[in-house]
Amino acid sequence: MRAAARSSPDRQALEAASEWFARLRDDRAGADETRQWQAWLSASTLHRQAWDAVMAVSARFDAIAGQAELDALTRAGQGRRRVLRAVALLAGAGGLGAAAWTQPVTRRHLADLRTDVGQTRQARLPDGSRLWLDTASAVDLRFDAHVRRVVLIDGQAMIETQPDATAPARPFVLD
Repeated sequence: MRAAARSSPDRQALEAASEWFARLRDDRAGADETRQWQAWLSASTLHRQAWDAVMAVSARFDAIAGQAELDALTRAGQGRRRVLRAVALLAGAGGLGAAAWTQPVTRRHLADLRTDVGQTRQARLPDGSRLWLDTASAVDLRFDAHVRRVVLIDGQAMIETQPDATAPARPFVLD
């Protein structure tokens, strides 16, 4: 039991990761905020573990929410009660979400940026570069003092790089 407790991120790191998740999902999040998040993420393995756990829960909720929305749309004519049941199901999924913290997930679901089938996404990277993800794609961002690295995990990405503002300038690498 003690080994399991050591391998999971602590509560403070989970709370910080949850706050970063909410801030980065906001459409107003810019390059500065993304740079701050990258610095926080790189500062500790506990931060990475907490971020991975938050992303795992997010993936679970995305799947549940997508199914609930589909059910609500296809049964819209069947009355308000069914929609309310779907909302109650989502609210009750919180208990399932807590269990998801310890479940293994694929690397794609832990990616820093990802899209599902049928989705595309545009994002501003910490250095101001822009990235477009095609459908069913995923990338990890590895920006540090020496290199600006984007790791393509799955799918396709298009990148419009910007000159590096740091001195000395870091190369931009796509793996």
